[in-house]
Amino acid sequence: MNDLSPMIDLDRTRANMRRFGTSEEQSGGNVSGDMSASSYRDRDMMPIRTMSAPVPSSAVPSNPAPVNPVEAPVRATPQPQRSVAEPDCNGSFEDLDAAPLNLSSEPPAQPATPPAPASEDVAPPEPATPQPQASLSLTPAVMRRIILAATTAPNAAPAFGRAQANIGGRGLCFGIGRFCQIDGSLGVYLQACKDEDAAAFAARFTLKDQELSEQLLQVCTSDSESGRMAPVGGQELWSRDWIAVFKEAAKQPAFQDMQFRAAAETLLIPLVDLADQMNMTSERALAMIVDRAVQTGVAATEALIRSNLSTGNGTRQNIAMLAGLAAASDLPGRAPQLAVESGPSDAPISLKPEME
Repeated sequence: MNDLSPMIDLDRTRANMRRFGTSEEQSGGNVSGDMSASSYRDRDMMPIRTMSAPVPSSAVPSNPAPVNPVEAPVRATPQPQRSVAEPDCNGSFEDLDAAPLNLSSEPPAQPATPPAPASEDVAPPEPATPQPQASLSLTPAVMRRIILAATTAPNAAPAFGRAQANIGGRGLCFGIGRFCQIDGSLGVYLQACKDEDAAAFAARFTLKDQELSEQLLQVCTSDSESGRMAPVGGQELWSRDWIAVFKEAAKQPAFQDMQFRAAAETLLIPLVDLADQMNMTSERALAMIVDRAVQTGVAATEALIRSNLSTGNGTRQNIAMLAGLAAASDLPGRAPQLAVESGPSDAPISLKPEME
């Protein structure tokens, strides 16, 4: 082997090693005259390339410019990142020195897809306009539902023929509303029956072989309690004979309807203003109030509500309080069940009674 050490420029060699990231230690310290001409020429003539494919021979210049160790290396202008395996239009790979490698493990960001244009045939939906909820009115049908809920358990038949004989000195109490002699509500029921069908009233509300329907009506509609508690045809109205007459008359559909009318007039309408003050204007709340009136009377119900409920409470709070009061009383009625049953509506009602 020829000795080529006089041709080696050690300063330029060290500069090239620093430029291409090689130290004397990495090269085994062989930067002296022992380096062969072929190893030096390979290192000096071909810069290091980080590439995955062989470089074509045409890419190597025949007369490379000598490296000036004094000049600072030229900084490459940053180029947009691109994927390693990105062939050109001819199917070959571009020179990887032209752009830095994308060594990130994350996939390249995809451009946002613009929304598809709306079809001309399909019109965009119009925004829904909120419709105000219709306020219920206290119509006869609504009052009938309230009274039925207050007096009859779900899936049970209304007790049109229920009779109580002078319990608590109240005389005869009859029907779904417990219309009583002493407070005049029984007279309201009888008057409604006559107004509905006078002939049927005269035929049904009398004792055998007597014409007592007019006398019965006069007694039950008297202005005084003593007058309303008087006997008719020589018998108290809570006697067995008169109770049988009332039960038989209650089988007539027309007279059953009159029980709902009488209950509305004597139990519901008198307490409507109080219910409005207490924010108890739903079917559920009104049915609970009617239940209390059936069990204890209108006056006692009004006193109970005014003493224990508040106008500052919401509907649900007053309902819960009234249910608790009923459950703790001797006559709980249906109020505790009405407070939790799913049947009655909780929608507010415009409390302006409309009678037929």
